[in-house]
Amino acid sequence: MKVPITCLKILFLTLLFSLNVAEASPTQSPALTLVYHGEVEDGIKAMDVSADGSYFAVGGRGFVRFYSTAERSVVWIHKFRDMVDSLSISPDGRFLAVGTEGATVYLFDRASATPLWRFAAGGPVLSISFLEDGKHFCAGTFGGTVYLFSVHGSEPLWRFELGGQTAILAVDASLNRVLAGSSNNLLMVFSMFGPEPLLSYETDGYVRSVSLSACGSRAIVGSNGSSVYFINFGYGVEVLRREAGGPVRAVATSSNGEKSVAGGEEGKVYFFSGWGRKLEWSFDAGDVITSVSVSSDGKYICAGGFGMKLYFFKSSSGDPIFTHRTKYPISSTIASSRGGLVAASAGRAFYIFQAARGASIGLPLNPVLFWLGLEAALLIPLILHETGLRKKRLARRGGRADARD
Repeated sequence: MKVPITCLKILFLTLLFSLNVAEASPTQSPALTLVYHGEVEDGIKAMDVSADGSYFAVGGRGFVRFYSTAERSVVWIHKFRDMVDSLSISPDGRFLAVGTEGATVYLFDRASATPLWRFAAGGPVLSISFLEDGKHFCAGTFGGTVYLFSVHGSEPLWRFELGGQTAILAVDASLNRVLAGSSNNLLMVFSMFGPEPLLSYETDGYVRSVSLSACGSRAIVGSNGSSVYFINFGYGVEVLRREAGGPVRAVATSSNGEKSVAGGEEGKVYFFSGWGRKLEWSFDAGDVITSVSVSSDGKYICAGGFGMKLYFFKSSSGDPIFTHRTKYPISSTIASSRGGLVAASAGRAFYIFQAARGASIGLPLNPVLFWLGLEAALLIPLILHETGLRKKRLARRGGRADARD
C-alpha cells in the first residue's frame, strides 16, 4: 500500500497548491492577456484602436500619442496648448482624426506627428468618428454642427447646423451613414452624400451615446431619459424602445447589429440579442458604467466605470469570465473589429488586452480542475497497476502457503 498512499498524498498536495493558485490569480484568463500597460503625463480624455489592433492612440490635456501595439512603443507624440475632446483612428490605422476643446479638427498620418491639416470648427469638437472606408470622418461640436470631412482636404464636404447652444454629444459612422445625437433630445441620421437628415427622431432625454453597425443597417442609442433605442434601417425605418434602470451613458453593437450592450448610471450592464427584442441578461456592477464595447461577432463584451474594474463577459452569460482592477475610474473601452484586441483607458493609464490567437474568448479554465485532472490522468493508472501487483503478490503468497499445507 505504500505507493498508492504516496500517490494520494501527491494528489492532496496538488489540490492545496491549485487552491492557492486559484486564490492568487483571480483575474487571470487563458484566453485574454494584458500585453501592454502604460501611463501618460496627464489624464486620458479620448482613446481609439485601429480595426486590426495594430495601432492605438490616446489624447488629453496638451498631447496626442500614437502607439504601435506590436512594438509596445509610442510612434510619435504631438504637443500643443489644447485639450483633446475626441479622436478616431481610420480602420486601416493610417489616419488619426482629433477634435479639441479649442474648436479645432486635426488630421494626422500615422507616420508623422505633424498634422496633415487642421480646421477651425464652430465649437469644441465633442465627438469624432471615421467611416468604414477610412477616407471620410464625421465630427460633432458643442455649437450644434455636424461635419463630414475627407482625408484629402481640410474643407468639410458638408455641414449641418442646429444652432443655439445645442451640443452634438455623440457621432458614429459606418459604410455610408452618419448618426448624431444631440443635447436637445434629437437623434439624426445622415447620408455621407448630403447634409439633409434622412431621419430626425425625438428621444426622451438628451442622447449620451450612439453606435452604428458596421453594415450601416442598424443602430443603438442611449439617452439620459433611461431609454435604449434600437433603429432598423430596412425597407422602412423601425424604432424599438427599451427601458433601463437609469440614464444610459454607453452603448455598443456588433457588426451586424444583432447583439448590443448598454451601460448606465444605475450601475448595470445590459446585453440584448435579436436587434434589441430580447434582453439576454443584466449584470449589476454596483457603480456607474461609463463605457461598454462588444466584439464584431457579438461573442464577448467589455464594460467599465467608476468602480475601477474592467469586466469581460461571454455573450452567453451575465457572469464575468474575467475582471481586471485599474488604478483610476475607467473612461473608455474599445474592442477592435479584427485582431482580438481590447483596450481601455482609466485616468492617466491605458490597458491593452490580447485574445489568444486561434481561440475565442471562453470560460477560464479552473486551475483546481486542471491540476487534479492532470494528476489523476498520471497517477490513477499507477495506483491501479500497483494495486494489481499487490493482489498478485498476495495470491502467490497464498499459493505457497497452500503448497506447504
